[in-house]
Amino acid sequence: MKKGFTLVELLVSMAIFLVLLGAVYFSFQLELKHWKRLADKSQHWQIACLVRERMAADIRQASAVLEASNAEHLTLRVGTDTIEYFLTSRKVGRRVNGRTAYLTNDDEIKALSFSYPSSHFVACSLEGTAMVIAIRNLP
Repeated sequence: MKKGFTLVELLVSMAIFLVLLGAVYFSFQLELKHWKRLADKSQHWQIACLVRERMAADIRQASAVLEASNAEHLTLRVGTDTIEYFLTSRKVGRRVNGRTAYLTNDDEIKALSFSYPSSHFVACSLEGTAMVIAIRNLP
C-alpha cells in the first residue's frame, strides 16, 4: 500500500484551511476598523482638550469680558490685547488684535458656545463638554 494522501483528502483539507484563513482575515479586518475608529475619536478629543485648555488660560488671564461677546463669540481683554474665540466652518478661531489663527482644521469641532453666568465667570461648552472658568484678573 502506498503512503500519502488522496486528491479528495487534499482538497477537503485545503477547503477547511481556506475557511479558517478567511475567518481570521475577517476578524483582523473588523478589529482594524474598530482600532481606527477609536484612534480617530481619541485624536478628536485630544484636539478638543487642547482648545479648552487654551481658552481656559486666556479666560483666567482676562481683565474683562467685552460687550461684543455673545453665545457664539467670546471677546476678552487680556493685558493690552483683545482676544476673540469663535467657531466658523466647524473650526475654532482665535483672533488676537485682529490677527486670526485657527486652533483646529475644518470639521474637527462641531459645537462651541459661551454663556456668562456672572461678571466673574465664563461658561464654555465645547463638543458637549461644559466648563465654567473664573476670570482672575478683574479690576
